[in-house]
Amino acid sequence: MDAFEAFIDGGGLVEADDGMPDAYRRAVFAFIEMHANSELMGALTERDWIPKTPGLRHKMAVLAKTQDEIGHGHLLYMIAADLGVKTRTQMLEDLFAGRSRFHNVFHYRAVTWGDQV
Repeated sequence: MDAFEAFIDGGGLVEADDGMPDAYRRAVFAFIEMHANSELMGALTERDWIPKTPGLRHKMAVLAKTQDEIGHGHLLYMIAADLGVKTRTQMLEDLFAGRSRFHNVFHYRAVTWGDQV
């Protein structure tokens, strides 16, 4: 682990299929999975506000933001899956079953569409 940390500290780059300590791989995976989950959960909470948003211009902006969040989540799930800890399907199943985490900001109530976005 010391040699690997020295490599990273020296500016070394690591790809998903490169050799790395298992603890490092799992820590990076957990961070990326939580980020992906948070992007998706953000989109799921934003979508409820699309029909309630006043005016077409604002609706289009909220819709675009929601679509961006889903795209970010999709990319992050692909990156996490490349690490080989879980498949994308397993990550989504764990999220929907409550076995994985996402950012706690999505536990707070949004009173208006502006609060959400």
